Amino acid sequence: MTRGRKILILALGALVYLMVANKGKGTVYAIAEAIGYVESRGNYRAIGPATRTGQRAYGKYQVMDYNIPAWTTEVLGYALTPDQWLANGSAQDQVVRAKIAQYLGRYGNPADVASVWFSGRPLAQAGNAADVTGTSVPEYVQRVMDRLT
Repeated sequence: MTRGRKILILALGALVYLMVANKGKGTVYAIAEAIGYVESRGNYRAIGPATRTGQRAYGKYQVMDYNIPAWTTEVLGYALTPDQWLANGSAQDQVVRAKIAQYLGRYGNPADVASVWFSGRPLAQAGNAADVTGTSVPEYVQRVMDRLT
């Protein structure tokens, strides 16, 4: 790992710590907890249904299998497999809070963070797209926002 990457990871960790310390409704901590509840009712060992391409979401926050190695490397400095992810609630919290902090910094509001989490796009661009269970982006965002109020 390069010195620049280590500094970036440390800075991101500090940002997440500061945002978690403030547990208000629009904070990274609150958004993460709302998403974790909507996704799995807080179950770190949850496994979502297979998509039409055979991929699955894992853990409390239902992170897609293909994101787990990249996101854990980005935030933790090493890759986890989906099975390792399921067994490590602390890693799930740390990685997800870091990603939500990135999204909040980029999009500026919890509704767009929830939309990006669910669809990969901010609310204005996501339309009425739905997941494998039939939940639409607006429905999902509303569920997350309801947990924040």
